[in-house]
Amino acid sequence: MEEGVKKVSVVMATYNGAGYVGEQIESVLSQTYRDFEFVICDDCSTDDTVDIVQRYAGQDGRIRVVTNRHNLGFRDNFQRAIECCGNTEYVALCDQDDVWTEDHLQHLMDIIGDKVLACADSTITDRLLKPTGLSLAQQQSFDYIPEDDMLKSQTILLWRNPFQGSAMLVRRSLLDKALPFPEGVDFHDSWLAVLSCFAGGMAYSRHPVSLYRMHGNNASGDKMRRMSRVKALIARVRGLKAGDRIAMIRGIMDRAGKLSGPQTRYLREMLGYFQNDSVRQKIRNAVYLLRNYRTIFTKA
Repeated sequence: MEEGVKKVSVVMATYNGAGYVGEQIESVLSQTYRDFEFVICDDCSTDDTVDIVQRYAGQDGRIRVVTNRHNLGFRDNFQRAIECCGNTEYVALCDQDDVWTEDHLQHLMDIIGDKVLACADSTITDRLLKPTGLSLAQQQSFDYIPEDDMLKSQTILLWRNPFQGSAMLVRRSLLDKALPFPEGVDFHDSWLAVLSCFAGGMAYSRHPVSLYRMHGNNASGDKMRRMSRVKALIARVRGLKAGDRIAMIRGIMDRAGKLSGPQTRYLREMLGYFQNDSVRQKIRNAVYLLRNYRTIFTKA
């Protein structure tokens, strides 16, 4: 790496975040791991967000502020923020309304090893940062997250995503495959997590590295309560948003590189699962979900 080039880029996508963005910036600047650049990309905010982030940029040379000419939406704003980074080996994603623990970056750097993505858990809080008693994995009903990467991908494709973008550290080699985000994929963090399962692997830790603030305006929604496993199962049997999953599966097939035989068979099976809308197939789908539900939620 060239002299003077940072090893890590922290990227934050902002939009009308004046109420919380200052706390998050301060938590990033207070990291024990300090060798990073900090790119903040604003998506045409109409409040004081840009003034706030520019004020911090004037106080710390690691911060660079980018402003969009027109509104891109949160997913594509993250993509632009990543594209504005320097030639760093790792990129850490950062939401405007959360707060990082001081060991956030250091912990993710410690666990990534030879994987292409590292992710850790987050503590769920209310808007005043008071813990609710749940972590993100618990709130998503994933008391057990399997080590196997294809089973991790099942939690995203069949259930919900416990791998939060703002608790991720992504290796540049994965971003080279992941960008641009495929059309039809709604959430950048789901895409990065599921692609990593087939393109180098994900390291996951139950150690919380963020305070995940729920305040009703989050892009991912306001779900303060844990959904029971039974309700989660019923919801998935009744139907998933197939288009988003199909786009992710096809994206993996196109971009992951050389896949093993089991990986290819699994992806084809999942593609057939989401593409077939017949009554007979829906019954088979319910059986498939029941079988995999037991796998995901039962420790070996």
